[in-house]
Amino acid sequence: MSLEAIRPNKILVFLPKAAANMIATKLAERGHESIAVSTVPEVFEALRSDNCSLAVTTRPEIDLLRSMRPIPVVNLEVFFHAAPSGDGPLTMSKRFDGSAFMKRIEFLAQPTGRRVVPGLVAYDQGRVAVADLGEG
Repeated sequence: MSLEAIRPNKILVFLPKAAANMIATKLAERGHESIAVSTVPEVFEALRSDNCSLAVTTRPEIDLLRSMRPIPVVNLEVFFHAAPSGDGPLTMSKRFDGSAFMKRIEFLAQPTGRRVVPGLVAYDQGRVAVADLGEG
């Protein structure tokens, strides 16, 4: 049996109920299995099951999650960016960068031995190589 077969693969989404369900739906559209929770007891139960490989939440909850179990956490807040809203030059709204969010999820969902950071060093099963930058 390979390590990938027994590796946890669900994404824990710890947000208010409506937001957790919306993110879980978007993850499912991209083929990711997730668990949407909105209370601390639900988080505790989900992390205790050891089925989650990473979590999505907001800044105030990161320490709580990591105190329960060391797990990679995606801070959803960093994907919201200020943008002019059209109601005048001083009015700003926040826009969600869904593309960058999904890229981060895709990266963290990969088995750790196969993660490649474009333009940096690739690490695959104990071998290190410079990633192809497509120059030349």
